[in-house]
Amino acid sequence: MQTQGAFQEDGAEFDFGGSAAVRSRETTRERFRQTIDGLEHGWAFELRRNPFYPFVTWTKAGPRLGAGTLLASKRARDDARLLALISVACGEAIAASALAYLARAEIDFERGGFARSAVHVAMSGIPPLRGREGARRLYYAAGILDAGFFTPARLMTVCGLDSTDVVALAILVSK
Repeated sequence: MQTQGAFQEDGAEFDFGGSAAVRSRETTRERFRQTIDGLEHGWAFELRRNPFYPFVTWTKAGPRLGAGTLLASKRARDDARLLALISVACGEAIAASALAYLARAEIDFERGGFARSAVHVAMSGIPPLRGREGARRLYYAAGILDAGFFTPARLMTVCGLDSTDVVALAILVSK
């Protein structure tokens, strides 16, 4: 619903005030289209270049899944982002309790305990990716988050997934 400088999307009303706001929205839409175009072109390259990781796998750069998509930076821990990306890749909301197992997996990886790291990932309850579609969803979701278009919770909602645990993690971090 469009009214003077305002629009409604998903039940929320946004007021941008005037023609400058309309141009701003158009710029954002164009930037989003360009981001998606870049992801579409990059997807085939990433798929050919990287090994396929059906399970969360630790590397020197950090945890990877799918077509080598980096789930989290070693520099900054962002559990909400990690949980949202894994959930989108799997096509179902993953419980926040899985993060404790992933933290243990990371510790064991850093200590050289690669087999123990894999056991912790298996115990997390995160299902393996079955095929390339989950990897593709993950690649696009990471690109959209990295570009700043959505928060992890909003990404989950847009993908039709329960974002309760991701919202709770975001609240914990903001306190």
